[in-house]
Amino acid sequence: CSSSSSSSSSSASAAAAGLHSYSLDVCVFIHSSVPAEAHLQVSLTRNNSHLVEEDRISVTENKTEEAEAARKTEITRQDGGKRLSFDGDREEEDRLVFLQTETGTDTANQASIQVRTKSKAKGKAKAKAEMRFESQFNSGKQDFTTVLKRGENPVCFLVEAQDVEEWWPNGYGLPSLYDLDVQFKVKRLDGSYADVQRITRKIGFRTVELVREFDGEKDPDPTADKKYEESFYFRINGVAIYAKGANWVPADVFDTRASHKYISELLDGAKEANMNMIRVAGSGIYERTSFYDMCDRRGLMVWQDLMFASALYPPTDVFLKDIAGEVQYQVRRLSTHPSVVLWCGNSGIEEGLAHHWWPIAQKGHTQEFVEIDYNDTFVNIVQKVVQKEDKHRPYWSSSPSNGGLATASDPAAFERGDVHVWTIRHRLGIGSKRNRFRPRFVSEVGIPSFSSLDTLARWTVPEKDWRIDSKVILNRDKGGTPTTTAAGGITTIQTEVKRYFPVPEKFGDLVYLSQVTQAWGLQQAVERWRREKPHNMGVLIWQLNDIWPAISGSLIEYGGRWKMAQYAAKRFFAPVAISAFEDDDALKVWLVSDLQSMVRGTLKIQLWNLLSSESINTWTVNFELAPDEAKLAWRGWLSEMLAGRGEKKEFYYTFDITYLSSSNGHDNAKDSLMTLSSEFFLSEFKELTLPVSVIQVHDAVMLEPTNVTVAVRPQAHFATKKKHSKKQQTKTVTKYHKAKLTLSSDHVALFVWLSSGKMRGRFSENWFTLLPGQSKDVFFTSKKPFSLKRLKRFLRTQCLNDIFHTIEQSKATVAVPSTGH
Repeated sequence: CSSSSSSSSSSASAAAAGLHSYSLDVCVFIHSSVPAEAHLQVSLTRNNSHLVEEDRISVTENKTEEAEAARKTEITRQDGGKRLSFDGDREEEDRLVFLQTETGTDTANQASIQVRTKSKAKGKAKAKAEMRFESQFNSGKQDFTTVLKRGENPVCFLVEAQDVEEWWPNGYGLPSLYDLDVQFKVKRLDGSYADVQRITRKIGFRTVELVREFDGEKDPDPTADKKYEESFYFRINGVAIYAKGANWVPADVFDTRASHKYISELLDGAKEANMNMIRVAGSGIYERTSFYDMCDRRGLMVWQDLMFASALYPPTDVFLKDIAGEVQYQVRRLSTHPSVVLWCGNSGIEEGLAHHWWPIAQKGHTQEFVEIDYNDTFVNIVQKVVQKEDKHRPYWSSSPSNGGLATASDPAAFERGDVHVWTIRHRLGIGSKRNRFRPRFVSEVGIPSFSSLDTLARWTVPEKDWRIDSKVILNRDKGGTPTTTAAGGITTIQTEVKRYFPVPEKFGDLVYLSQVTQAWGLQQAVERWRREKPHNMGVLIWQLNDIWPAISGSLIEYGGRWKMAQYAAKRFFAPVAISAFEDDDALKVWLVSDLQSMVRGTLKIQLWNLLSSESINTWTVNFELAPDEAKLAWRGWLSEMLAGRGEKKEFYYTFDITYLSSSNGHDNAKDSLMTLSSEFFLSEFKELTLPVSVIQVHDAVMLEPTNVTVAVRPQAHFATKKKHSKKQQTKTVTKYHKAKLTLSSDHVALFVWLSSGKMRGRFSENWFTLLPGQSKDVFFTSKKPFSLKRLKRFLRTQCLNDIFHTIEQSKATVAVPSTGH
């Protein structure tokens, strides 16, 4: 429910409790084929208590003839050309078809219930409707009559809906939902009643704005100033939201094979990684309704692309008619979901037009002609349909876009709008010094990597396929950018790994380093952009999931296993995050908070020697962050800290923060002590000299036992040949779904990676650094019960130190001359 609030009339106690008064606009679409009397009953509830008491509408349709009159919607093209029309849905029986919820903004503290009937009178005949509604919040009963014209007929009335709890994105509060129930009963001409029809929806109350404000004293002239700066961010319930999330692609190449459970697990992963936004990319499909229900419940905002992407679409009347019908249907279907916060016309088409992706001149067309067709489709058709059907959500013409049309300046400009960052070497870079770009909102950014060996083993033959020139591997390479060949993913992986790490000989080492490259690269980029807030107000990684087993930029592998980058995202998307970088001779540590409450805590900085694994120096500072603030927390001079100690490549820094969290101030949860760690290296990884480290799991215990009663099949006693007892026998067994592992290392171990082999589950932390003399507790959970013996059997540990020494040993073996034996 896109809603507009008015808290001025709320009581002081309600305001203190985070309760607000809202206007709710509900649209019910009723198709009628025969004269009948219709009764509609609407209720809005939460926690089994009615916020809005029962409201009824009685509608009588008196039609002269029994026939169908298809609804017509007319749209005029910008060039004054032919007016287009398309038929609406056709139904043969009286029934509820859609339920839309919108905001009634004209009257504060009231809910607008809008009923839309579909009259099927023949020719010029009109139907007459008599309506009555009752509400305990209104004085008396109101009666009126109206004439139903051919097509849809909206009928509205208002009821109060006070003291509602608002829907909030993940990390900003609770995603409160309410049950909206509509019951529809038809009274036939003979006086009998048809079966009651019922539609229920989970709805939420929240406001949404796409804020675009000029960064100057006066509005710019876009024709004269191509580089003017403009904000781009979402404001939910009056609060500026830093969007953290990922792009969504279909969960399986065969959509029906993607189970409700699997999609739920993927979205759980997004929430657990501190994400609050999912972009349903225009290169995919309109997802099933349950997908949006899941996003509603998890507080995941949805940037909804319409399904047009990276192509030119024919501007014929027939095709535009189909487009209008498709867009109308999808907007009506999804507009009840509070998670949907933006309609986006398409993915990549404006950028393609600006950068001449398509050889249109070879077909006798001009660039100007194609751009006119584009504007006719996505401005005069798509935008008008969206804004007619949903007046309370913003519309964005394309992604990326600068807010203008295709004829405006570069849609990929960083000064305004949203951007897609795909030129990794020049625009992203792993090193902190390379990331100098300052986008306002990054709606796509990605680095490809291999899936883990555990996942690769499910669809490859290791002895035959585990090499980069394997046909099976090449066929699954989907990690290229929009401007590269199909094999761009492996090419990019090899280039980036070679740039920052020693060249690995083994395929398994390349797989490991590809995921390190992805995780570390995204971490550096996201940390950089987050400390730029409020200049930058969002990062959506490409992509959350895979459509099939592939080499791609996904954070979660096909099947649900987390990559290193997903565990990294859990840290760099944390509500309070650390961001360190080198600025000439200064090492600067920034802290970023998305919380809406004051944050106070302690920051500890340690300087370590890599080879000796000794702590050289420690600095501790107290910090205080205002709500929604990013600021410099500490600065040290490298020339002073490293004076007389050796070269930069011999050292690295760790950062640890401890602070109290009050659950963002939107619920009554108690303060909890939170910790977060990060590290910073002064040299490229391939220049580092790492010690041999031994990682030990010196303690493992099962947690949270669950007693389950199971049936036991009785066994026959062969000696006595007694028959089975017919009485069912049972026994109680203890099952475990969680275990605690305590790890330690004799030397510093970088980028420790835990894998569980054939066991499906998730670690509470992964891809981390183990320091000598310290132990770390990691929890493993699985939805399937498991034993400690089985976990120990499949558990594997790996770290960057191992890879480096494997590579060094390979080089040493090659260097030894053959003895002839």
